[in-house]
Amino acid sequence: EEKLLHVIFDSIKGYTLSARKIALVSLGGSGNAAKGLCILDAIGIPAKALVDLDYAFRTATQAGLLNEDDEDIDRCCRICSEVSDQCGFVLAEDGFPKRSESMSASDAFALLATLDEVQDYISNLHDKLKEKNIWLWKKGAIEDHLGIDKRGESAWAYCAQNIQ
Repeated sequence: EEKLLHVIFDSIKGYTLSARKIALVSLGGSGNAAKGLCILDAIGIPAKALVDLDYAFRTATQAGLLNEDDEDIDRCCRICSEVSDQCGFVLAEDGFPKRSESMSASDAFALLATLDEVQDYISNLHDKLKEKNIWLWKKGAIEDHLGIDKRGESAWAYCAQNIQ
């Protein structure tokens, strides 16, 4: 995100983040999003966080941002169980994708996000987290939104060069 967001913002808006007095702060992982927002709020800095799709299913409940019995999470979990074999991903004990020999967890979440039957539930989770200043990448991760099929420095650099 931090590699591409400033390029995307500049391309869309025609000016830089710094021109609008906006800074991107890396929190060292989505598990720190709620704490980071809390700290920035305490010192009077308005902030928002960006998180990948798996955050909604795992970390948001641990952080108390979503209820553990959230019906949208429950429905997505049931769909994961129904489609995991067909889609080729392995489920962790929590009922959501985990890394396997055939697929990364990130790719499995991106695949899950393409299924018609989860669209409304993921949108609902996005809206619930957005109310708490957390933006959920509904397609999995930023790479999935931008159609980047690889991750890493060279893929991000290529995307930044070709953002137009």
